Amino acid sequence: MPKVFNIIIPFLAICYLSSCHDKQRDPGTPLTDKENQKIKEYVLRKNQAGQKVNLKYQFGSNLKGLSLTTADLSGEDLSNVDITDSQLIRLNFAGANLKGIKIKGSTIQECNFSKQEFKKMDADKTYFQASIFTDCVFDRVSFAGSNFDDCQFNNMIISNSTLSDAKANNAYLDGVKIINSNLQRAELKNIKSKNCLFEKVNLLGIDFTESQFNGLNATMTSFDSSDLSNVIVEESKFSYVNFSGSIFNNTIFKSYSEFDNVSFANIDVNQSTFNNLVFKNGSFKNTNFKKCILN
Repeated sequence: MPKVFNIIIPFLAICYLSSCHDKQRDPGTPLTDKENQKIKEYVLRKNQAGQKVNLKYQFGSNLKGLSLTTADLSGEDLSNVDITDSQLIRLNFAGANLKGIKIKGSTIQECNFSKQEFKKMDADKTYFQASIFTDCVFDRVSFAGSNFDDCQFNNMIISNSTLSDAKANNAYLDGVKIINSNLQRAELKNIKSKNCLFEKVNLLGIDFTESQFNGLNATMTSFDSSDLSNVIVEESKFSYVNFSGSIFNNTIFKSYSEFDNVSFANIDVNQSTFNNLVFKNGSFKNTNFKKCILN
């Protein structure tokens, strides 16, 4: 009988300890303050030692409600991890495996997402303020109602995606290709855009006020009812583009921009400048120019 107890008791102890492991948390249950503090201390310790964090291996895939600030998670395997409704500030995700990650509803600030591919992701109403997206791909993702204010987008592709009602005020775009996507009613005030492509993009009702575009190539795209007040456009090309119902107040097109098969309809163009432009096969239906400069 004692021999039986000697076998059973250690076995039960192992089972108990296994059930207490972090990776056994109930799916969908947010992290507690105590659990978040434990994770913070663990990540800090690993970062200070210059060691790989292995966050998913150590704490499992359910990290919902994670609160983490100033940490290096570059190159980490975070595939299929749930970090919905989390608070993530100044984290480096460069080169990490984020395939299948869940981030919907999170507040993500000043994070580095370089070299990432987001595919078939639903991340509506997620906050990405002042984050960096370099050499990234967004494909078949939904960021409707999300916030990208003050973000940097460099050499990336956004395709077959939805960013309707999103915000990206004061954002910087360089070499960004947006293809077959829906950005209607987005707020893109005071953005700086350089050498970007808009192809088959729905820009209905977007607020572009105070923005600057240099080297933009917009084709088969609708700016219908968008606000282009105080916008400056240089060395850009618009082909098969619809500007019907858009707002032009103190808008400046200059430096040999080109319009090919562009439609202007039901517009009052006020105090705007069209300087050194090439117009090909455009139409101006019910369009009025008031105090404008046309060269």
